Amino acid sequence: MEPDDRIGRLVTGAFRLSAGLVLMLQLQACATVDFDYPKTASTAWNGIEDTRLTRQASSLLAAHPGESGFELLDDGIDALSLRLLLSRKAAHSIDAQYYFILDDPTSYVFLDELLDAADRGVRVRLLIDDIQTKGYNRGLEALDSHPNFEIRIFNPFGRRTGRELDFVTDFGRANRRMHNKSFTVDGIITIVGGRNIGAEYFAARDDVNFNDLDVMGLGPVAKDVGAAFDAYWNSDFALPIAAIVEPQTGDDAGLPSFRARLDTAVDDAETTQYSDAVRDTGIEQIDAATSNLVWADYQVVFDSPSKARDDGEGKKDALTAPLAAAIKKAKTELFVTSPYFVPRRHGLKGFREVRERGVEVVIWTNSLAATDVTAVHAGYAPYRRDLLEAGVEIYEARRDTRVKGARRGGMAGSRASLHAKWFAIDRSRLFVGSFNWDPRSIGINTEMGILIDSPELATRIVESTLAQFPQSSFRVYLDERGRLRWSSTKGGETTVLTKEPGTSWWQRLSAGFMRLLPIRGQL
Repeated sequence: MEPDDRIGRLVTGAFRLSAGLVLMLQLQACATVDFDYPKTASTAWNGIEDTRLTRQASSLLAAHPGESGFELLDDGIDALSLRLLLSRKAAHSIDAQYYFILDDPTSYVFLDELLDAADRGVRVRLLIDDIQTKGYNRGLEALDSHPNFEIRIFNPFGRRTGRELDFVTDFGRANRRMHNKSFTVDGIITIVGGRNIGAEYFAARDDVNFNDLDVMGLGPVAKDVGAAFDAYWNSDFALPIAAIVEPQTGDDAGLPSFRARLDTAVDDAETTQYSDAVRDTGIEQIDAATSNLVWADYQVVFDSPSKARDDGEGKKDALTAPLAAAIKKAKTELFVTSPYFVPRRHGLKGFREVRERGVEVVIWTNSLAATDVTAVHAGYAPYRRDLLEAGVEIYEARRDTRVKGARRGGMAGSRASLHAKWFAIDRSRLFVGSFNWDPRSIGINTEMGILIDSPELATRIVESTLAQFPQSSFRVYLDERGRLRWSSTKGGETTVLTKEPGTSWWQRLSAGFMRLLPIRGQL
């Protein structure tokens, strides 16, 4: 799951009060971050050298001047396999930017490939937010000690232990996180989307997995994503490991010890059905992906890293501006997919205005049963009635639907949660990225994504999603008496439900209680 994706609601209300009391009793000084710590600026690889990837791409790029080629990655195993394959084919550079990398076998396999690339002489730059690095000091320092592997932490906490207290002493800054997700190899090929690095993002857990979406881009788009990466990598908020982690000592410190941990984890992972599926998928995957590319114009959009500064400076270069401009051009349809959807009054007003222009609006988000963050559903639920009365169509994802890749990997029994973040305009323009339609993505966290001018891709994903709705989602509507209802179709039979489907009374009570908390601006 994405346990810290909704940081704000963990640091409000009773928690902030109790933490403040603890602070007064136990702290004598505030921990600080040295944002002036010296570091060397670097830039993305230019991608003009003759490498395996550039040779493979050259003829394709020559046939589509000025455009980039795109392929959607909605299968979890495909999404992981492609990252691993690209790491193996890298000749000069790998730039990886993620909200977090979890402590699980999938992440170890990913890091092992990055380390192998560094051993071959590939420059690896890994930029991660500090939200999920607790307990990672030894591993981070070990990887960073490799001459070709550099790690920077975005907006680090002032404390490595008891970091939660930063939400009390420095809430305005600590609350702002880097939610961006990108992976770029040799300046020629990139993957951008909703996935962090962890088992649930790649259909590798046996309990719950995410229905997610990335897009692979080949060509000039990789350079533009590289420029976005550089903006964050060289920003004041990205600090080297040495600036925030004390030198590690002991038998389990250092790169040799961490290599041994990686080797053990990879050996264990390779004995599973999931590993067999990843390996089978990997055969000739890059060749297959590049042969199916859709060529199109595009726009890489991203927040300024200065959005992490609590002074409004980042609003000048916010990705919401180009997204809003694109939506204003909608003429027939706006199809929004957002696992964490909290429109608030301003968003509700915007959807009403879109509907008043005669544009059909479809919202796909998580049901209460499928969400991994109950507080977000509590923030969204009060707006359902107003949205429906405005003519907006709402579909909520089921928890018992299929996650692509889970069956092949031996995880067919896992539950599902929606995590894909995309929207389509008039079935001609498609956005894929890290952006949720909620206050946190709009005003607090940094985000990124790609707007693709492609009727083929936009139509494909909208039509495939609509075709799956009878099995994957509940249609939310108002009955003749104005009451909320959920319609579900299975086996040709339609069932109408009068309560949040698939939930217990306790889940509904918890969500109802959370509606009373003054935290919607943090969701």
